Amino acid sequence: MTRQSIVAAVFGAAVAAVVPAHADDSIGRAPAALCATAAIRPLTHVRAADPDLAEALADGLRRSPTLASLVERIESSDGIVFLFRGPFYRLRRGTTLRGAMSHEVTVTPPFRIIKIAVEPRLGDRTIATLGHELRHALEVLEDSSAVDKDSVEGLYRRIGYGVSVGQYETSAAHDAERGIFRDLGRCKTR
Repeated sequence: MTRQSIVAAVFGAAVAAVVPAHADDSIGRAPAALCATAAIRPLTHVRAADPDLAEALADGLRRSPTLASLVERIESSDGIVFLFRGPFYRLRRGTTLRGAMSHEVTVTPPFRIIKIAVEPRLGDRTIATLGHELRHALEVLEDSSAVDKDSVEGLYRRIGYGVSVGQYETSAAHDAERGIFRDLGRCKTR
């Protein structure tokens, strides 16, 4: 048995001894001790310019493997994504956009810079919105030809659907948001 497998076996036995098999099963959530995702290296490509968003991102990375995976992929890209507070727009009556990714990508070789605005202090809604918008940023970063407003809009005309003039959505971003909500629901901290 390797040292890593011994450590894993000891950790698993310790958790099993401390956490009853039925803990939180009735509500479909994992005990808080089991919620931590794998550690992500220090973030250099995803940067929160707002302390509330930095806190939400840290909480989301700890509780959601889906969000952690998105961030890890961005960290491995040629992009830098800045997270800002607001502004927000009405898409249609009864719905409010909680976040938005700017289609105006700035190119500063070797990086592409993307700005995202998200409404802070909405708990898990903020974390899921961060993930939704980060998925959009990853869509842009995965297409090396998306370097300015026109090419980003062309990308979204190909992969997404219009929701308003100049505003697009993708199924992948909605899937990421739903996955993050599921992760967060399984790992409640309060």
